[in-house]
Amino acid sequence: MTEKEKVYRIVLCDDDAVFMEIMEEKIKKCLNEEKMPFQLRRYLHSCQMTTDITQEDDLYFLDIDMPGVSGMELAKAILRENPQGTIIFVSNHEEMVFEAIRYMPFRFIRKDRLEEELHEALLAWEKKIVWRRQKLEVKTRDGMVCVPVDEVLYLESHRHYIRVCCTSREYEMRGKLSDYEENLKHWGFVRVNVGYLVNCRHISVLRAGQVILSSKEEISIGRARREEVKRAYMKFVREDSEWR
Repeated sequence: MTEKEKVYRIVLCDDDAVFMEIMEEKIKKCLNEEKMPFQLRRYLHSCQMTTDITQEDDLYFLDIDMPGVSGMELAKAILRENPQGTIIFVSNHEEMVFEAIRYMPFRFIRKDRLEEELHEALLAWEKKIVWRRQKLEVKTRDGMVCVPVDEVLYLESHRHYIRVCCTSREYEMRGKLSDYEENLKHWGFVRVNVGYLVNCRHISVLRAGQVILSSKEEISIGRARREEVKRAYMKFVREDSEWR
């Protein structure tokens, strides 16, 4: 199945049947307008949902205050069983937003503001999906390889070649970093020095003169680029936190 053919699986869990009907209709309207194929599954009883958590599901809308198993308890189970799933809390209890943060929800929707906040949340979720779909085309000696952008640690220039270092393997292709710099900066990459284009997603530590990557590699930052790297990294962190 290609990315374009993927059907996104959405789960709703709320003990208020009337509210869930309203929310379902609004979700369908928004996603149909965006031409996103989806399947929707509903639960009125949270206890039933605990046995149905699967890695196949993409997005969860969870009421926080439910009898039996609360939305936060469900979120904890989802993080354990399906950490790639996206969680959105829906609640009348606005004061619970700070407690809910520990479960890393993508959004916290207030029921009395469903119209505006649901629409914004779904559009932001779509943007997150678009980011994950991005592929870097690598022209190797053996042919073209499409690498997911979020798996790329960095691109390193070496003479007339570029080494594409990913989380699981490396590729080599002919070219210059400048050929890729402009496009990749829109997806969180920053030129840290003359020879490296680094993916901000994989920066674990940013220091004045170097970055430490998730792979434990250390790459120096050119003196003239330090402010630019800092700005790019902070921009990425802000946007990434909005998409989580």
